[in-house]
Amino acid sequence: MTDLNQAVPDGVALDGESYGTGFTRTLGLVSNTTEFLRPVRDGRLEVEAQPVHEAGTQQMWERRTTRADDGRLVSRGQVRLQHVARRPT
Repeated sequence: MTDLNQAVPDGVALDGESYGTGFTRTLGLVSNTTEFLRPVRDGRLEVEAQPVHEAGTQQMWERRTTRADDGRLVSRGQVRLQHVARRPT
């Protein structure tokens, strides 16, 4: 479950940034940290990602994963993204 517990929140943060910019920017991952607080073997998880900082060419997003049945925090982390200029085609 650890791989899924990290991949889904990362995807949510990346999708949020892409939707927010209208898919006009190419992204590069600068850093990614995740703290796993409790194991999950089954059940539904809820993921929330929020932008924390945007300046110049970088963005930082925080994400939280909770158990849907009791709201307990399962993991939290942050992703820092770099906006990369697209190459002319």
